[in-house]
Amino acid sequence: MSILATEQVSHSFHDRWLFKDLHFGLQKGERVALVGINGTGKSTLLAILAERILPTSGKVVKEKGIKIGFLEQDPDFTGLKSINDFIYSTDNDQQRLIRKYEELLLETDIDQKKIRRSYRKNKFIECLGV
Repeated sequence: MSILATEQVSHSFHDRWLFKDLHFGLQKGERVALVGINGTGKSTLLAILAERILPTSGKVVKEKGIKIGFLEQDPDFTGLKSINDFIYSTDNDQQRLIRKYEELLLETDIDQKKIRRSYRKNKFIECLGV
């Protein structure tokens, strides 16, 4: 069963069709590449799959729980202080955990010498079989 599929998806701008009656399915573990000249609808199709725009006709079917991320061609960096702010601006559980971990690293005063001493001490105790 497809985790992501299109059923008769078509999209047009004004009187120009970018694509008509598009059918495809993506199975778990598969990868896909969209290749084509400018203006043929690659970005539009991705925006439809990510539910950022609606197709002119047809529908996109996703397995329950599937989330699709989308990086804009011309992203708006307004209000962001760093590249990390931009990378982590998409909200999902994994990124939330990574963001929290990195915040903790920045807040914590880590004494590298103490960490190395503790590691060597633990290795020594491990070697003794204690």
